[in-house]
Formats: sequence, C-alpha cells, structure tokens
Amino acid sequence: MITNEQVADSINKLISEYEFPLPVLQDVQKRLSDSDCPHYALQQLRYLENNVHAGIAVKRGGGTK
Repeated sequence: MITNEQVADSINKLISEYEFPLPVLQDVQKRLSDSDCPHYALQQLRYLENNVHAGIAVKRGGGTK
C-alpha cells in the first residue's frame, strides 16, 4: 500500500527537477491540503507528471526558455 510520505517524496522530487507554472503548483498545494488520502495525492502526482509530458513544466537547468 502506498503512503502519503511516498507520494510526497515523489512529488518533491518532480518539483525539484522541473519548473512548473505557479498556478499548477498552487493548485496541487491546495488540493493536497484538502485531503490526506494517499490515492488523492497520487492523482496530484499524475497531474504533475502530465504537465511534464505535455511540455508545460521544463527541466531545471535546461538552458534558455
């Protein structure tokens, strides 16, 4: 079973590797503060991953924007 701590670690790793638009981060933060369910947190992780795959978030240190 996945724990909130495991999901939080994955989210933190992703945020440290990629630059997300502020509204995306604010949305995720708000949603995570509304629930302590690890499955809901996992949905937020997938949302961040989808932003990466869509090119909305960019790799840190990736050069010019």
